[in-house]
Amino acid sequence: MFGWLKKRKTPEAPVMERVPKWCHPGKAGKRLLCPEPDCNGPSHVYHFRWSALVCPHCGEANDKYDWYLAPKDHRIDARDHAFAEEKRK
Repeated sequence: MFGWLKKRKTPEAPVMERVPKWCHPGKAGKRLLCPEPDCNGPSHVYHFRWSALVCPHCGEANDKYDWYLAPKDHRIDARDHAFAEEKRK
């Protein structure tokens, strides 16, 4: 009778979307994620007048269209900053 209550959907993992050709960051900017498979470090940009960006976490330079747009609910926590500091040393 109440089978529809039992069929709850499991939350799906967000699909990683690459930076499109026509992307505008807006006043608040856009959060990007590093395309390196072992990094995925976040970076925040306020304009797209660049062709490549160096990741502050792993130090790799990647083309603009290789970066991923972060999901809207993605947050930076203290572990990301600690990881960046360890890489710089």
